[in-house]
Amino acid sequence: MNKIIRSQKDFYEKVYGQKNYISIEMPDLKIVNSEKVQGKKIAVMGAGTGRDIRFLTKSNEIWGLDNTEQAIRVLKKNNIQAMLADMNKPLKLKNNYFDIVIAKDILEHLDYPQQLASEIFRILKKSGYAVINVPNHFFLPMRLRVLFGKNLIWNTIDHNHTQYFDEWNYMHKTFFTWNGFRKFLKINNLEIIKKYWDFGTLNHYSQPEIYFAILEQRNDNFSKYLLLPTLRFFWIIFNIIFPRQLRSLIVSTSPSLMCASFYVWCKPIK
Repeated sequence: MNKIIRSQKDFYEKVYGQKNYISIEMPDLKIVNSEKVQGKKIAVMGAGTGRDIRFLTKSNEIWGLDNTEQAIRVLKKNNIQAMLADMNKPLKLKNNYFDIVIAKDILEHLDYPQQLASEIFRILKKSGYAVINVPNHFFLPMRLRVLFGKNLIWNTIDHNHTQYFDEWNYMHKTFFTWNGFRKFLKINNLEIIKKYWDFGTLNHYSQPEIYFAILEQRNDNFSKYLLLPTLRFFWIIFNIIFPRQLRSLIVSTSPSLMCASFYVWCKPIK
């Protein structure tokens, strides 16, 4: 992809046309806490091609909002009610209508993130919850980058935005600390009820379970019958030696330093 990016929309119009964004599913089970949900009304802000929520389409009413035409086309093909929308502005959705509202990795892209937060509160049922994630540009590896004269453009082992963006055209507009993120949610009448902590990008961007799902969809025998079982074996061993609950407890002592994003469930403050 050409590094000259004129806008976020230009970038994502190209990205969402790529095969892995159209055909590969990446189910994020944390959205429903790995439980089966049926008959729910779910809205997804910045839905992209819906790779992470397609597993919910068979028994729920899913609305996907995005600002790119390519995403809308793919969402409709996957039985998602798609709506072209600018999430810096009020949304054409009913008050208190949705059981679950998902806004993962979208707030940091907006010029007016508080506008979307207020819309989430408006459209969410009082008995519902919102799933919200924002990247932490201030966790330890990023702080070290700044210490050595680098910028805040996201750059980790498997996610490198410096390939496509420069400082003057970066798609992230807002940068959250843990304390700032909590204050932002509270001011917008959203209360955190669940937090997902893990080291670095393991809590969201590099979830092994999602990579396992990707490998299961591949047609080659190497991925399905050798690589996948091997990785699963080592992941099981790792979790026996270093349980997820222990990792979560350690990270919770300083999420701003140890966690690469803030992934939470929120309920509306009545």
